[in-house]
Amino acid sequence: MSLRKIATAALLAIASVAQPARAAETETVSFSAVCFSPNVAKEPTFFVPSGGSREKISIPNTSLGGPFKGSVREGGLMDFFTSETDKAPALSVKLPSGSREGLLLVFVPAGNETYQARAVILPANGFSGGTTFAINVAPMDIAIRHGSNPMQTIKPGAHDLLTLPAGHRDPMLPVQIFTRGSTGTWEVAQSTRWAVDRRFRSYLFLYKSPENGNLAIHAIPERLAGE
Repeated sequence: MSLRKIATAALLAIASVAQPARAAETETVSFSAVCFSPNVAKEPTFFVPSGGSREKISIPNTSLGGPFKGSVREGGLMDFFTSETDKAPALSVKLPSGSREGLLLVFVPAGNETYQARAVILPANGFSGGTTFAINVAPMDIAIRHGSNPMQTIKPGAHDLLTLPAGHRDPMLPVQIFTRGSTGTWEVAQSTRWAVDRRFRSYLFLYKSPENGNLAIHAIPERLAGE
């Protein structure tokens, strides 16, 4: 399976909004961003309206980028342009209503030099050292048993927080990742052990490998401030 097919499948899971029409800017918000592109080294670059001008930003794919600032226009949309002078945005992302604290934008390649993106709100509580924010961009249900915690099911396009079991002190954590078999029962896709480092929290993308079609994972760590 090609990377483009992987990106297309991811886009079916991570829906985006592309709105070329422009309207008055209403507010400015802070956000972090990452590009899910495990097999492509090039980082996408955009110009984002902010405070009456356009700020150039690069979206990393091996680390978390930001914080960035961007203006939100009517309808809760944030525009991303390919230059300082383009009249129409390359893409526009619909932001969640209500509080936008902990705003994360996930970008996915959608073709030659084009991208789509989706906004998610990171958990206000519990996303601390040693925890993992898992995002399912595979076209199938996935379940994860994180140590001794109950198994957590993540639908395509959904996400969930994987916390450490209460009282866990070991430097390694047993993890099992499941997919549904042809009979509809859960089957182990990966059985492994993850290192526990409370100086970091992680963003985990679960996707279908372009090489063999098996479930694969792509992890991006974030070092916590002061650690």
